[in-house]
Amino acid sequence: MFNYSIGQDFFEDFKHSPISRAAIRVKFTLDKKTDFFYFNFDIVGSVETECDRCLELFDLPVEGKYKVIVKYTETQPQTTQEEHDLIFISPHDTHFDIRQLLYEYINLSVPIQRTHPIDKDGNYTCSNDVVNILNRHQQSKTEKKSDPRWDALNKLKK
Repeated sequence: MFNYSIGQDFFEDFKHSPISRAAIRVKFTLDKKTDFFYFNFDIVGSVETECDRCLELFDLPVEGKYKVIVKYTETQPQTTQEEHDLIFISPHDTHFDIRQLLYEYINLSVPIQRTHPIDKDGNYTCSNDVVNILNRHQQSKTEKKSDPRWDALNKLKK
């Protein structure tokens, strides 16, 4: 088992990375068999990202478990959809760089929706100024008067 700490310097090696600052711990286990390797990645930590609601930077917790099999082969076989976690390398290769795999798995661990966490009362912990603006906008949207041209069609919905 190998333990890695990943921070800002790791992501500087990847151009156009959506992640610039992070504090991530990776447990990497390697199980070597006669003709393949079994890699297991356990990712836990946080990345700095913008909140989708208020655009403030915050530390978003991330975690994920990923497995991949690395096999030796002389020729590059055609892979199918089911073999997305299978990598083929030449039997003459003496090194395998896992940095690209780590980068991809960390990015996969970041959720699509990135918002501040919810407090114990069920409220988002976003900036109060932005939340007030959003609430005013939501209220003005619901206070619109109905358009008489659509009243007949709205009755059909009911």
